[in-house]
Amino acid sequence: MGQVIPVLEAMRGQRVYVDTNVFIYFLEGNSPFFSAAEPVLRAIAHKAILGFTGEIAVAETMVGPYRKRDPRLIATTRNFFLSRDFLTILPHDSAILDHAARLRGEERLRFIDAIHMATACAAACKFFVTNDKSIRTREHIAVVQLDTLLPQ
Repeated sequence: MGQVIPVLEAMRGQRVYVDTNVFIYFLEGNSPFFSAAEPVLRAIAHKAILGFTGEIAVAETMVGPYRKRDPRLIATTRNFFLSRDFLTILPHDSAILDHAARLRGEERLRFIDAIHMATACAAACKFFVTNDKSIRTREHIAVVQLDTLLPQ
């Protein structure tokens, strides 16, 4: 199964930021990325790793259900994020937004990606799980590209 087992072992007990695309792939059952997203989210649910994300990831994930105008899907997606003891959802305060602006200015990240990275930094995350190729490993945060976890 790709690198999923060794990567999950490396993340064990660590703070891990989860990007929006991981939630979307999981909730939509998107193939082939569901098979990489599911073990990461299962490890968070079982507290093997400490999962973090930002309020903006929740909002981004809600776009699809709202676009489909499906009240049941909207409620299911919202409840996924409200699950007790699952994931820490962080607000984006002025310090995070300032850090994001600096990342955008210095590293040319898209602003939304800079917000995610600044939030991960504020939460002292050691890993950042995404499928966005523009997000790169930084000094204190190892980026795990979801596609590297796919079965080979």
